[in-house]
Amino acid sequence: MKRTVRWVSIVILMACAMFLTLCVVLLLLIDDERDRSTNTYSHSFADHSEKVAFLRQYVNAFSPIIDTEYHIQYHDNGPGLPGPSDWNMNVVVKIAPEHIALWTSGMLKVDLAQCEMPWAQALIADSLLWQLTSQPDCYHRGAGVSMLLYSQEGILFKHMRSLP
Repeated sequence: MKRTVRWVSIVILMACAMFLTLCVVLLLLIDDERDRSTNTYSHSFADHSEKVAFLRQYVNAFSPIIDTEYHIQYHDNGPGLPGPSDWNMNVVVKIAPEHIALWTSGMLKVDLAQCEMPWAQALIADSLLWQLTSQPDCYHRGAGVSMLLYSQEGILFKHMRSLP
């Protein structure tokens, strides 16, 4: 009797181990999500609509975008066994000034000194569209989002990162 109970216990444990192994293999093989990892500059797109469409895959656009420049670094840790993704995104967008409130909603206005964005000028250096004449305001959301906003021009620089 003791042998039978021990034998049944061993068989059950082996069946559980095989089931768990099968589940892990299926998760790895059946995952149909695409890898969203990228290191992309906006200047790599010749077409404006493609450039904006690519941005919308990574950034919430709260209103129509007139123009944009960006550098998106995104490491997708989700395919296969899921995990948190990492990102560092530098984005400048031109929007209609009447839509500014949509972009600042939920953000905290802070002192301008808290918006250091040394990358900003490099993104807009080649275009007259990005003329900046007004005094900007600075906004934050948590430790990962900073925004420098030129209200009169409808131009905002946004830095988003997963790690502070």
